[in-house]
Order: sequence, then structure tokens, then C-alpha cells
Amino acid sequence: MNTPRIGVIGIALAVPLVVANAQKASACVNVDVASLDERRSIAEIATTTEARFASRRLLYKLPIVADSDVVLVQDPRDCARALRALNRAQNRSRAEGQRAVLVIRVGTVFVVSDPKYRVGEFTAYTVFDSRFTTVLAAVAR
Repeated sequence: MNTPRIGVIGIALAVPLVVANAQKASACVNVDVASLDERRSIAEIATTTEARFASRRLLYKLPIVADSDVVLVQDPRDCARALRALNRAQNRSRAEGQRAVLVIRVGTVFVVSDPKYRVGEFTAYTVFDSRFTTVLAAVAR
């Protein structure tokens, strides 16, 4: 008679642990002031037709989109795909489980960076196509 209760208790205790591990395993950076600021910065480049942003948009190979089409990605599957693509692009396959990436969808392309990976004083950004198969641009800013 007590076996079903132990099973239910065991499951009840395990569920928070599974949820915590799933959250910890995500390759997405946390939504915070820095990630929201990066999203705003990319949105400024992708949504503005001013000449000073047009050259950056061409450099990043970004489409002109509405602000609502610039999204900070938090889907763990998309972040895992972006991380694999970024590791391939940077020849860093051994770092796969150790990095978190900032992924910003701009229309149909993705701007990806590892905020902890610096090129001198700059953050490296890689822009991928919609399937994370082709590098459209690699920029440091």
C-alpha cells in the first residue's frame, strides 16, 4: 500500500530537479539589462533607414524590419542550434556545453554572440541564415 505513495513522493521531489536542470542546460543567455540593451542596439541598426545605420546594416547583412521583428530568442532549441553553429564558425567544438549565447532574430536571420568571447575589447557577432547553416557576416563591435 505504501509503494504508490513513495512513487508519487519520488516523482514530486524529482520534478523540480528536472525543471532546474532543464533551465540550467539552456544555451540561452539570461534576459537581463545587457541582453535587452544588445537587442535594442541590433533593432536600431535593423529598423532605421538613417545613413549611419545603413552601413552597419549592410556590414551585418541584416534586412530592414519592424522593431517587432527583432526578438531576443529564449527557446532552448534555437539557442542550442545557434551555439553549435557558432562553435563551428569559430572552430570551438570543445566549448559546446560551456557557453551561453545571445541570439537575436532579425526577421529571418539570427545575430549570435557569446558575450564572454571577446576580440580584444570588442564582442564578436556572427550572423546566420534562418537555418544556422550559412554565416552571412562576422563582425566585432
